[in-house]
Amino acid sequence: MTPGQWLLDFFWTNDDLLEASNKWGGVLMAITGAMIVAPQACKHALGATVGVAITKISMGIRSALARRHGGTLSQVTAVRSISFDSHFGAATATQSLRFEEKATVAEKVTWLKNQLEFIDARWQNAAARLDEIDQMTRRQLQELDTGVHAELKELRDQVGRIERDSVQIDATGLPPILAGIILTGVPEELAGWGVFGWMIFLIFAGGTIAAASRSYSSGNWR
Repeated sequence: MTPGQWLLDFFWTNDDLLEASNKWGGVLMAITGAMIVAPQACKHALGATVGVAITKISMGIRSALARRHGGTLSQVTAVRSISFDSHFGAATATQSLRFEEKATVAEKVTWLKNQLEFIDARWQNAAARLDEIDQMTRRQLQELDTGVHAELKELRDQVGRIERDSVQIDATGLPPILAGIILTGVPEELAGWGVFGWMIFLIFAGGTIAAASRSYSSGNWR
């Protein structure tokens, strides 16, 4: 038997091998397509599974070392509490001056005028300060409004990019899922097609590999 005849008998005309390849290869293609459609979920699930496995292995090693050395490993957590003293401003005292008993009417009028001028100056200062605060508040509100609009625009752009990426991910992952459904749905019928069945299997396998490579290179798994 020549190598070509052996290859033909073992590979191209082997219906049982093609049927098994359709079943298990279709399952693998469908799983690959599902992972392409949900890359972050798969990444999180794989990371959590690997993390739990590593944690259990580490705990087993620590426990074995502890039993070997006749002791137990413990974890000590030190907590330091820091308190701060708050100092408030010192109390202020006001003093109200009264008229002297011997003050004349003119002196009292002069004193009242001085007090009115002092109050008016205080009022002018307070009004100027309030106007300054009002202008500063308006500027801050304007800056806040501008910043909010910029943030909203950035969020809209991000939502648009996410939607486009989602459509691209679905378009990349659905063909392998469809290929897996076809191969696992009618494996015996495809196995009876001989060479054409192998061609269909190889086309589906190549498409799945290309989709997985395109998904990995797109950065969706980072």
